[in-house]
Amino acid sequence: MAVYVDPEIFKRSFTRTPDAITPAVQQLAAEISPEYQPRYVEMAPEPMSRPRECFFNVKAKIERDGGKILYGWAIWEWPRVFLEAEHHAVWSNGPSLIDVTPQEPGIRRVLFVPDPAQEFDESSYQRRPNIKRPLNPARAIADWISETDRFHEYIEGCSHGPVARVDVRTLKALQQKTRYAQAGVLVWLAEHTKRNDLCFCTSGKKFKNCCANFFRPA
Repeated sequence: MAVYVDPEIFKRSFTRTPDAITPAVQQLAAEISPEYQPRYVEMAPEPMSRPRECFFNVKAKIERDGGKILYGWAIWEWPRVFLEAEHHAVWSNGPSLIDVTPQEPGIRRVLFVPDPAQEFDESSYQRRPNIKRPLNPARAIADWISETDRFHEYIEGCSHGPVARVDVRTLKALQQKTRYAQAGVLVWLAEHTKRNDLCFCTSGKKFKNCCANFFRPA
């Protein structure tokens, strides 16, 4: 049966800091940085820090207060769907680590895996692709990961320093494919979530009182 997905659901953020360092998290951390263990790092964003600009935020913090930059990976989770490692950096002052970059509302700490060799090249501005691992073998999840990887690969391939020169038609086509693939994941989740189960958006509400309202027969 065809399902209509209300576009409002795409405004929600489904990824979050993992609640626990599970075997799946340990496996991903060992894959990307085998010499280091994942650890939770508290957030303390600086007033002038910008979202998604961790490398420059830490550099500005060092210029004001000293300390060092520690490169690594922030690990995010979309429960039941995937784990994702994002190239990241935090501020280091001896044994203390602080994430000075603002994240999504409600996120107060990040799960961080140090990887000092993975420096950010400010001259090229090339960002390392996020590393995703599915938490379920559903075809919809594999398709969505494939489309998001293709989208980010295109953006980075068009980047020259801080500027990305893209073909608008190609960009829109890739965005549509990514959105369609994400809709497939959401439909799969809705089909595999009972009405009285907790909602897959991690709001803490029952599914019937939350994201179930975004789906209806087409």
